[in-house]
Amino acid sequence: MSTLNGDGGEIVSFLSVSGNIGCAGYLHDSLNPGNIEICRFDKTKREVEGTFNMTLINRDCTDSLMYITDGKFAFWY
Repeated sequence: MSTLNGDGGEIVSFLSVSGNIGCAGYLHDSLNPGNIEICRFDKTKREVEGTFNMTLINRDCTDSLMYITDGKFAFWY
């Protein structure tokens, strides 16, 4: 898991190097888009918070799925 910080926001990506290196990177599965819910939107403080779930897939190893079932985010815009 890696996090890149910049301008008060975060970008998180996942890369697993255990096992088959050819199946290390995962992308959003467009056939199973998941859900996103905005729980807090503060225009004055310019803050957004919410929850999400989604499925990630590796294009080189299509039988290898990763599920995010309780994702959370908070950022400033």
